[in-house]
Amino acid sequence: MRQSGTSVRCWASALLLASGLVGWNGAQTPSKGPPSPKVRLERAAVSKFVTRHCADCHNGDVKRGGLDLDGINSEGVDAHPKVWERVAR
Repeated sequence: MRQSGTSVRCWASALLLASGLVGWNGAQTPSKGPPSPKVRLERAAVSKFVTRHCADCHNGDVKRGGLDLDGINSEGVDAHPKVWERVAR
C-alpha cells in the first residue's frame, strides 16, 4: 500500500510538470515578421526628422543631455521607449 502512494505522488508531480511546460510553451509570444511598408515609412519619417532637427547635438560625439540618437533613430520608436520618452519631454 505504501508503494502505491509514492507512485501516485510521483505521477502527479510528473503530470503537473508536464502541464506546466505545455502551458509555458503556449504562452510564448510568436516571433515578429518583417515590418509592414507603413511601419517602414514611419521609421523613415522619424529618422529624417531626427537627422534634420536633433542629430547635430544628440549624436555619438556630442551627446548633449546624455542623448545619442544616431544609433537608434533608424529603429522603431518602440525599440527604445525610455529614450524616446526623454526626447518627447
